[in-house]
Amino acid sequence: MRQGDSSFRYIPELDGLRYLAALSIFFFHGATDRILPSGSLGVDVFLVLSGFLTVSVALAAQGSFSPVTFVARRLVRIYPALFVVTIACLPRHLYGDFDVILIAATVLTFTSNFALMEGANLGSLIITWSLAVEMHFYLVISLFLWLALVRGGSGRSRSDRILRLQKIALAAFLLTTALRIASGLFRDAYFEDYFNSLFRMSGLFLGAWLATIRWRPSPLLANISTALAIAIIFSLMLLPYKSGVDLLEISIVELCSVALILSLATRTGLIAALLRHPIMRMLGSWSYSFYLCHLLVLHLIVNQIPTYTGLALAFVVSHVFAAACYRYIERPSAQAFRRYLPDHKTQVSPASTP
Repeated sequence: MRQGDSSFRYIPELDGLRYLAALSIFFFHGATDRILPSGSLGVDVFLVLSGFLTVSVALAAQGSFSPVTFVARRLVRIYPALFVVTIACLPRHLYGDFDVILIAATVLTFTSNFALMEGANLGSLIITWSLAVEMHFYLVISLFLWLALVRGGSGRSRSDRILRLQKIALAAFLLTTALRIASGLFRDAYFEDYFNSLFRMSGLFLGAWLATIRWRPSPLLANISTALAIAIIFSLMLLPYKSGVDLLEISIVELCSVALILSLATRTGLIAALLRHPIMRMLGSWSYSFYLCHLLVLHLIVNQIPTYTGLALAFVVSHVFAAACYRYIERPSAQAFRRYLPDHKTQVSPASTP
């Protein structure tokens, strides 16, 4: 893929995939032992998607790449909804064994994963650890993009610059994966490893690498790969939850996510048609707010009604909250801040950004 290359197009099927990943996390938190015991693996699908979409947007943008603008755009995308949900969560944490100041400070400064590594109790905002990892990735990948596209681009063709980024992203993926595996083999530090940005950025780097790949499978191979990847990921989610960073499962899900993205990009087959259905695309656009609010809703409702009725009610309320947050917080804030950022036109729909 080339910077400013008009061959890149918005892939609506990925909106549906993002929603399914968020849904798996909802059912993991809402009914750990009954529906998807290892549904937390949906986070790893999210991370690969985020790395792919974010770098794809950067490469498709026209004009010179700016690390400051890149990070600013990610903050504008993430921060408004995060701030609203954080404020909404705080009243619940005024009671019990919670440090409200610590929770707000770590969440809003993208250091919640570090707090969790030290054993902090973040309550309904524990899910923000993945946003912290993403923000740390954005800082790193902005440097990589600058080195590959700007600093190392003098006298080089666009293809050479993208190839340079491809090598950097692949090396970063292999390094972070190797470090995670080595730590899991030689240490017994579950919380430190699970929430460690260095170990959990592997999927993001893999997604970034994928954004530089122009190869696409044939329709037949795409259909087979899509069905097989979904079957493998879903099977792993049905396995009993393990208290630790499973070296094999995370890597398998990351690689299956790559296969899914490549296959869905061909836009062929029944699964792709279902994922790009307007309803799935709409739900996918709500997925970020849904992810942010679902645990608070579950804690408020399922703790009082610990039955499938409570879970169903939490399911509905989470979607209503997510729809409202997207409509009245995410979209207006993005439009309001757009005027302050350089206008880089791309071929990517805003709804496709993670």
